Amino acid sequence: GVQFGVVGTHPQRGFAVGHGGTVLQTVDGGETWTRNHDAGADTVLLSVWFENADHGLAVGAFGAAIATSDGGRSWKPVAVGEGDDRDRHLNAIFAAPGGRLFVAAEAGTVFRSADAGQSWTALRLPYDGSLWGGIALKDGGVLVFGMRGHALRSADYGQSWVDVPTGTKQSWTGGLELADGRLALVGLGGAVATSTDGGRSFRSTIRPERQTLSAVTTAAPDRLVVTGLAGIASHPLGEP
Repeated sequence: GVQFGVVGTHPQRGFAVGHGGTVLQTVDGGETWTRNHDAGADTVLLSVWFENADHGLAVGAFGAAIATSDGGRSWKPVAVGEGDDRDRHLNAIFAAPGGRLFVAAEAGTVFRSADAGQSWTALRLPYDGSLWGGIALKDGGVLVFGMRGHALRSADYGQSWVDVPTGTKQSWTGGLELADGRLALVGLGGAVATSTDGGRSFRSTIRPERQTLSAVTTAAPDRLVVTGLAGIASHPLGEP
């Protein structure tokens, strides 16, 4: 698998990370790629984020994390978790306002940094399964999602969490917030969930092909673009 992240305000520059510890870089919007770094054949990198043209982090399985402060010219290992948390799978990294970073991890754990990744705090959620992704919401909230249909929302940057029913037990693998504040989640078995109230409630449906979905984006105000085992498809978003 490969995960892609754009560098700050430079849409033509980006990094992709994946299995085998590989970091790839593009400077032309993905037309061509070069190998930027090799973190080791046994390393699985799952997510990458860049604060600006210089500073970035990539995280992955069994606590793997690497950081760069020179635009990817060099990378060094960093520790996100400590003690029993050191080997947690770090599934997705995402940023919230005020320099805060979050990492959605396994075993009901989210890691939070208030200093752009220099130090981390482990947060315990009221659900002990794996969390596969997260979104920093425009209204200041934070949403994480993962196994068995769980989506958890925090209104205080992770101090407390509410497990929001989504109407399905299918696991969520991807999500996004639209410009108008609506949310969409996609997951296993063709599951799609939408929210019109900032993630406080969801309405779920199952696509007819019932194939696993891995990511979601939008190309029109009333249509989602979903990708997965069945390829790429358009999905109606519903009324705002």
